[in-house]
Amino acid sequence: MLASFARIKYPRLFFASASSSAPVQAKLDMTEYNDLVADAYALPSVGGSPACKAAIARGHAEVGRRFSSASGRASLVALFSELRGRQPSWLESEANQLRFSGGGVAPFPAQSNDPACLSYGCSIGRVCDVVTSGENRSSLERLAGLANGFYSAAEEEEAAPEAAGEAAQGG
Repeated sequence: MLASFARIKYPRLFFASASSSAPVQAKLDMTEYNDLVADAYALPSVGGSPACKAAIARGHAEVGRRFSSASGRASLVALFSELRGRQPSWLESEANQLRFSGGGVAPFPAQSNDPACLSYGCSIGRVCDVVTSGENRSSLERLAGLANGFYSAAEEEEAAPEAAGEAAQGG
């Protein structure tokens, strides 16, 4: 990033510069980046599909609709384990809606996509498997399943070393 700024500030001193993956125009809410990330979920070359991108978009659109009513907010609290223990009224605040869904209602590993991973929801392909399967479930229910499954798997992975240590100590 400094290379690009040096070139802009001192063009007579720097004939050219190369900057890799640097934000040259910082923004608080860079929706353009989110749009690019979303496009990755439509690419078969990385494990995505147009159906996957559409299912994710439909599920998030439904989350947005449910923010607008008390019964909708209550259903989100019931669906997403991340919200359990919170009152539905917590989602009345636009700031809390953004905290919950601003980066997506589930982890979406586009930048860290590893097609060889074995963990739940750890790649674009595995995310797409979850959000495009289950004919009897809505796109929102599939997103909740992805989020809940990811957080549950993460908790199990965190507990596994502790359990292994206890077993090794004879506990």
